[in-house]
Amino acid sequence: MSGVLDSKTLLQSGLDEMRRTLRDEEPQRPSALLTVLAGNDLTTTAARRHAEPPRLIALMRGDLDWIVMKALEKERARRYETANGLAMDIKRYLTNEPVMARPPSRIYRLQKLVRRNKVVFIATAAVSAALIAGLGTSTWLFLKEREARQRAVAAERQQIRLTQDAERARSNEAKLRLQAEARERITQAEVLVSQGRFDEADKLISEAPPMGPSVEHAAVLRSLSEWHALQGRWTQAVDRFGLLLQVNQLDGWDQCSLDFLGCGVCLIESGAADHYDGFRQAGLSRFASTTNAVGAERIVKICLLESPGKTMIESLAPLARLAAESFATVDSHDTEASFRAAWASVSLALWEYRQGHYAESIVWARRCLAFPDYNAPRAATAHLELALALSQTGQSDEALRELSQARQSVESKFNEGLEPGSAAQGFWFDWVFARILLREASK
Repeated sequence: MSGVLDSKTLLQSGLDEMRRTLRDEEPQRPSALLTVLAGNDLTTTAARRHAEPPRLIALMRGDLDWIVMKALEKERARRYETANGLAMDIKRYLTNEPVMARPPSRIYRLQKLVRRNKVVFIATAAVSAALIAGLGTSTWLFLKEREARQRAVAAERQQIRLTQDAERARSNEAKLRLQAEARERITQAEVLVSQGRFDEADKLISEAPPMGPSVEHAAVLRSLSEWHALQGRWTQAVDRFGLLLQVNQLDGWDQCSLDFLGCGVCLIESGAADHYDGFRQAGLSRFASTTNAVGAERIVKICLLESPGKTMIESLAPLARLAAESFATVDSHDTEASFRAAWASVSLALWEYRQGHYAESIVWARRCLAFPDYNAPRAATAHLELALALSQTGQSDEALRELSQARQSVESKFNEGLEPGSAAQGFWFDWVFARILLREASK
């Protein structure tokens, strides 16, 4: 081995090339040179060192490699400062002490690599800078585009919200105009009704825009419904009552339950039997949770004007129980309580009859007739209930007497002509209710 740089190559390369090689090219480590020696040369070299070839290569690796490479460093600051420094490092190696020579750091090797390949690194750096700049520009443009897109989406959403707000405002404005127009028409109709000009009021109401619950609207519709019913215009009365039941939500239970009584008899008289079941369901829904016994018995009565099915009977049972429990005992000196109990007896007599409990029905009907204060349509209805129940129990003669008495009262009233009536005398719908039962009992 002639050294870590090939001496033959150096001599043949010329002076300038020799300088360049010594300046720029890194010499190989001694252990690396041993591995590339021909077999005979390696054996000879090993024999001179009194060692086997593999052992010699192993001995050279490590500290000896780095001592030699430090001595051959091209930078002055990295070589041994003096021959004595080299000698001291060799001595440390021989005495198994840490040597001063160490492998160059990665940063140092990188610096050396850059110096040897300046053109390549400059080009690579330029390309990398261009790529980084391009990537940065692309990223910046992407972020700007995304920001612009987000602003556009936000602006579009804002525009949609503004449009919706404007549409709601227009809708509310239109609704307010319609409500104002409806209130104006209702007020005009109310004045016409007070003047007895029902035709004009009815036309005005029929053209009025729809309106929510209103006491004034309900009062006008109630008057018009009654007016049509007294004229025998049952279909028109049903139409007005249908509207009335939608807008009377602000009225108390007493008035609302009376409205259901009026609507129910008009439905039967108009022949709208297909709508009667829906009407009964509406009444049940409206009063299902009521704790008022009078309202309960009125709904029971109007829902039983025609024979109900089993489901309807089951649904009415809680209301019937409420009425029965409330009017089971009444102070005879309490005029108002007696009046209400008498009407409740009519409802409960019909409730028992529709279930086939004829004896119980007779008891309730006679209880009604036993109350002292006389009410003509209520008494006529009780006589008709007696006639129906007595007929079912085989008491035909007595049933006919009850039927005859009721017929005379009902027909006399309708021959005279229906009037609105009052609570004490009986309302017009109480007489219509009795006439409907009269037709049933006369079959």
